Amino acid sequence: MRYPTMVPNRENRGFALIVALTLMAFILVLLLSLSSMVKVETSVATSNANINLAREYARFAAMTALGQLQKSAGPDQRVTARAEILLPPGVDPLDGQGHWVGVWSTESGLTDAQKQDVTWLVSGEDPDAYSAATNRIQLVSSQNSVLRAEDEVWVGSESVTLPGGKHSGIIAYWVSDESLKARVNIEDPYLGDATGDRPAYDAQIAQLADPTVARDSEGTRVFYPDDENDVSAWKSASDNMSVDLTTVSELDYLAGNPALQPSRGYFHDFTFNSYAVLSDSKNGGL
Repeated sequence: MRYPTMVPNRENRGFALIVALTLMAFILVLLLSLSSMVKVETSVATSNANINLAREYARFAAMTALGQLQKSAGPDQRVTARAEILLPPGVDPLDGQGHWVGVWSTESGLTDAQKQDVTWLVSGEDPDAYSAATNRIQLVSSQNSVLRAEDEVWVGSESVTLPGGKHSGIIAYWVSDESLKARVNIEDPYLGDATGDRPAYDAQIAQLADPTVARDSEGTRVFYPDDENDVSAWKSASDNMSVDLTTVSELDYLAGNPALQPSRGYFHDFTFNSYAVLSDSKNGGL
């Protein structure tokens, strides 16, 4: 006795294999996608961790600089000056170290050696503005901050280990003395006044600054306009622009020729944040 048998359809042969291969390809693509996503997320996490670590180093450097500033220049009987002040005429400071700020004590009863003792407000092991610093790092560059190479700032670095000992690296800092710069966002209320009291007023308030009166070493006005007679009208038309400025970089808009970039050419000369305390640097106290 014969039983009926199922004869496979030759047209459907291999269909299961195609489905299996398709599923395997899909799974492979899925795995590759997940692998790429994990790799990207890991890279982003590592990058964020490095950024946070760099911020911690920067904060540590800033706090170290602030602590040194308070310790060295905090007392009343202190004076500050740039390193270039002690150099003989015609002698150039060391590359990148002429703008280091030093702190001297003016206390009475000091010996000659103590009077000459100076604390430099920069990083590094025993920094000395008149000796080449070791392991130097550039903090002010002629590529983006200043125009001249002699205005660059290089300082020595310090090795540090963050709390917990998990990370170690280097920091570098430089303290700039804003009191040594001319404040250029103070408007001169007597600009254009031709009365006889003007010369006396200028002599009494010598520290009053205004960007429209700043001139370079050749006597040329740094900021527009160059004609003395046009200053008053220009300032009135510009709605007292000198008072509205908030950063040194905005000084480029005042220049008759913005390509001169006075914010970079006068990086160490102009400021918007110069404040002072009327203290007695010789005897102490206000």
